[in-house]
Amino acid sequence: MQTDPAKMPEVQAATATAQRLVELAGNYQVATAEEYSSAGADLVQVNSAIARLEELRLGMTRPIDAAKKAVMDFFRGPAERLDRAKGQIKRAMIAYDEEQRRIQQEAQRKAEEAARKERERLAAEAAEAQRKADEKAAEERRQAEAARSAGDLQAAAKHERAADRVEARAEAKVETLHSTAAAVVAPVLQRETPKVSGVSGRRVWKFRIKDVSKLPREYTMPDEKKIGGVVRAMKADTNIAGVEVWDEPDLAASRGAA
Repeated sequence: MQTDPAKMPEVQAATATAQRLVELAGNYQVATAEEYSSAGADLVQVNSAIARLEELRLGMTRPIDAAKKAVMDFFRGPAERLDRAKGQIKRAMIAYDEEQRRIQQEAQRKAEEAARKERERLAAEAAEAQRKADEKAAEERRQAEAARSAGDLQAAAKHERAADRVEARAEAKVETLHSTAAAVVAPVLQRETPKVSGVSGRRVWKFRIKDVSKLPREYTMPDEKKIGGVVRAMKADTNIAGVEVWDEPDLAASRGAA
């Protein structure tokens, strides 16, 4: 069997016939009943030439298709099993990675909660220190006022200085506590999934349509195959909103003799 179709006599004959008929059809016109009958015969010849070319093509491609199918069938089994194995390994790795992500997120949450509580504790300590200092300073100032009222200016000055010292120490302590609280932040914890050469993780975004009626028009597409089936079945009685139906003339020709 020759491998080059162009060198095969039967193919050469079929293509020569095809070329002759193509040239015949150039600027084809039908003006009389006799020409119409002649055109019918030519149409049958063209159809026959198409069938002959298809027959020759299939005669050459069927063995190739059969050989390809045999190869595909041979490799399909191992390939499918390997795909399943790949899926099982990936699922196991993803499950581990997701578990590490969950552990990391939970640990991060606990660390942030601990940091928040420590900030609150320091803030409460600062507030309590300020409250006590305010009370002590107020008491010193009351005593200073009482000493002034009694004419003991030296004692009044002493109590005023004591009140100032209490307020200054409290201010320094509160500022230190607030600065310490502001510096308390949770560490950023890392996941412990190891790096593997040739393997990289990624997030794959997917979707599902929950309500087709809410889809924007640019994301919908008419099912022309289904519409065509209805039109061919119902013809002029087709009733599909937004669809116009009409018929056009056509001819069906037999294949005739090759």
